[in-house]
Parts: sequence; C-alpha cells; structure tokens
Amino acid sequence: MAQTDLHGISQSKQEIESIMKREFGNSTVVVSFERMTKGMMNWVGHVKINKKPCDVILKLSNQPGKWGIAKEYYVMELLRKKAKVPVPKVYAHDFSKKDYPYEYTIVSKLKGQCLEDIWAQLTESEQEQIAVEMGKMLAKINSIEFKQFGRIVGDGAIENYDSYCDGLLGEELDNIYQQHIEAGFIPSETALAVKTFLLSKRGILQKLDKPCLVHNDFHFWHIFVKKIKGKWKINGVIDFGFAEIAPKECDFVKPDRFIFNKGENIKSKFMEGYSCILPFKPENEEIVRILRVYYDFWFIYRLFKANNPELATEYLRNIKALMKA
Repeated sequence: MAQTDLHGISQSKQEIESIMKREFGNSTVVVSFERMTKGMMNWVGHVKINKKPCDVILKLSNQPGKWGIAKEYYVMELLRKKAKVPVPKVYAHDFSKKDYPYEYTIVSKLKGQCLEDIWAQLTESEQEQIAVEMGKMLAKINSIEFKQFGRIVGDGAIENYDSYCDGLLGEELDNIYQQHIEAGFIPSETALAVKTFLLSKRGILQKLDKPCLVHNDFHFWHIFVKKIKGKWKINGVIDFGFAEIAPKECDFVKPDRFIFNKGENIKSKFMEGYSCILPFKPENEEIVRILRVYYDFWFIYRLFKANNPELATEYLRNIKALMKA
C-alpha cells in the first residue's frame, strides 16, 4: 500500500522504482523501501536497490521554493565545499518537475547512528564529549557568511532583505498571526499577546546585523555519530529544509529546546565547542529567548495542522513561560 505524508505525497514501490530506473538504469530493481516517519516537511524513504549505490535515501517534495529540496541540495554542497561539514553524498536530483510531479534527491544513507537513538545509552563523559563536537559543528555551519539576510528558495536562488528584524516582524509575523486566528487553536487574545510581545522587541532584534548560514533545525534527530578509536565522532548532519541566511542566534533555538534541557553540563560543553570557532556573548541569550517565542509561535500552527494538539499545547505553555522570563 502506498504511504502518504502530511502534504499528500503518496508513493508505491512501482513509483519509487521508476525514479531509480531513471537515475541508475532500466535494470534497476527496488529490493525494499521503508517510509521514514520522522519529519513533517517532505516524503523521505530508505530505499535498497540491486546495484550500486545499493542503499540510499529518497526525498520528495511538493513544497514551494523556501521549503523545497532544491534548497537543501544547495546548502549541502555549500557546507561540503566551504565548511567541510559531513553531509550526505548526492547521487542524483531533479528539481524541474518536468518528468516527475515532485522535486527529488537521492542521497547516501549515512553510516553510524542517529544521536537521538543512542543518547540515553551514553555515559555522562561521552555525552559531554559529543556536546563539544556538536558546538563545533554548529559553529562551522554559522561560519559561512553572507552580505545580506535572505531566504534560500532554490538551488542558489536567494530572496534577500536588508534587515532581519523587518523580515521577521513584518509580513511573516502578520501571516503567522492570521493563520492562528483562522485556525482557532490558540485563543485570539493569546495570539495577540504573542504578536505584541514580539513587536515590543523590535529594538533588540534590529541590532542583528551579521548574516550567516543557519541550519535552523539542529538537534539530536539530525546528527549522526560513529565511534572511532574509542571516541564518538559526528559522522553527518542532515535535514536542511529550514536553512536560511539569518543571525547565528537563530541556530540556538532548537538546541535551547532539545539539547540544553539535558543538563547545564551539556549546555556548557556545547558552548565550549562553539566558542572555539565563533564568539557567543551572554547578551545573545536574550535574543535566543525572543526567537524561541517567534519560532514556537509558528510551529504551533504546524503542529495543529499535523493533528498533534498535545504537543502544540506544550509549546504554547513554553511560549507563555518564555514571555514571562
């Protein structure tokens, strides 16, 4: 039976095999495929075929440019060439939608283990060691600088804007607010309170003036590790669907939510690794708090659309606490 993701993409074995034949030849046969359930933006599957490269990840997208996978291809190539960040190897891609209704990429399946799957099994010293490595890896990503802020909307296509603050608190915030009003999951007075809080922070956000590449979804689920000579090493970073050209503080929203809650020692080691490459001042913490409110406000709507009201309610509680901090 074909499987369907949140955005209506359905793929049977025959449909997947047609893509593999197009890229690797008519003798290609799909031995097996498994829909990977993690992630909300695109259809992702683990596919095994009867010839090299044998074991691949297929990603399909019907999303507009800023969420599409042409952008992910651009970011991965940028990181590979400019920052030496370990990312999956791209075997094939087609963003034209001429012969197939979706954008797609076929990439290598990373060796090693997803950090989320093994974190609880690690000793405290191993966790701290990996935390340092994570900090260094994020700093490598953020070390790629640009002249202007902007949205990456395709393979090298960028929609620039002069002020990150204006981009954040202008039409984007209005759209998020309106979506919440129409959805009705958040009471209208709460949605207005969040919007008002964010607008009140314009003076702080206007100081953000250093555009760089940000992953925007950097946490355990998107980091692969492998034990080499007795030490855990980051073997790969994946999933660049939210990447953009923004202030580096944006890349601390997800660590603040999913990594730093593992303990002050983990946060300290992460920051130790990051600071080996890039500076991060104490005043940046306030900016991260404001950005968490913004991105959680946006994500609550996504969770509502994904029929996950329990997690959406948890995020709403977090927003209220962050605004009071």
